[in-house]
Amino acid sequence: MREAARTETNAANPAHVNKLFSVEDFVLAVRDRVCLVCAASAEKLERYTAIMDPSLLKERDAFRKKAMATPVVETKPKKAPPKPSASEPPKKKAKTGVTPQEIHSLKMVSGSSQYRFGVLAKIVRHTRKRHQEGNLFPLSIDEILDETNQLDVGSKVKQWLVIEALPSNPKIITTPEHKYQFKAPYDLRDRKTMLKLLRKHDLKGYGGLLLEDVQESLPNCDRIMKQLANDIIYIVRPQDKKKVIFYNDRTARFGVDEELAKLWRSVAVRGVDDEKIEEYLERQGLQAMHDHGLKKMVPPKRKALAVYPVLLFYIFIAWLILVS
Repeated sequence: MREAARTETNAANPAHVNKLFSVEDFVLAVRDRVCLVCAASAEKLERYTAIMDPSLLKERDAFRKKAMATPVVETKPKKAPPKPSASEPPKKKAKTGVTPQEIHSLKMVSGSSQYRFGVLAKIVRHTRKRHQEGNLFPLSIDEILDETNQLDVGSKVKQWLVIEALPSNPKIITTPEHKYQFKAPYDLRDRKTMLKLLRKHDLKGYGGLLLEDVQESLPNCDRIMKQLANDIIYIVRPQDKKKVIFYNDRTARFGVDEELAKLWRSVAVRGVDDEKIEEYLERQGLQAMHDHGLKKMVPPKRKALAVYPVLLFYIFIAWLILVS
């Protein structure tokens, strides 16, 4: 059939005959060349196989058998999900959020510990702010909840605040009328009470006052501290970088020799406690001064006389002798 088709094509197109024969001759020549090369390669392979070590041949045969016995798992490519067509409407995702009404109902019903302590923290912050603004009168629980916009708390949370949380909180004072106000670290009302407290700490050797405690205790603290600028000394504590306030006693000022001041500053005592300083002074032949305060005179206790019964017994015997 191929020869017949070729004859018909040549008859119909004589000009194509030379071109067709030349292509066929080229293809036949290439095929013959490939056959010759394959035959030569097969002869060389047989020759090398005959020369090859028999042990290597055994290893090759074993490798082939093992390779043929090992199953091959084909990994098929994953099909991509079909793209939605333009005509199909997009699918709506299911909503998993919680509405504000549901959150409010959860707060009212559950009364979780996190929600309870959040309410308590707002109350403490509000009472502290009122104290710092100068509002020193106490408030009832309803008034506090009204001012903090927490009137929606449940009855269980409110009962927990009144019975347990507020009375046991160290930052809250509970009055006999069941009202509440902020409990400051120091009882400070104005400039006079602040100056009196500073003098008291200076005279009795109590030390300074933490600035953050004063700011928490003193109403209108910034304005009063500016007024007392000449009566206050600020020292930064090296451990935590907090400011400490001391009373500036201008009557205790006296001149110090410059050489003595240099010697005083040359001794490094940072990080050394009082016990180590006392040991150092003892090694140098010096004695540290201790402030034990005023000694209280304790009246001696009267001992009960144990001779009274014996004395009465002898008196009774003497009376019997006299009577007889």
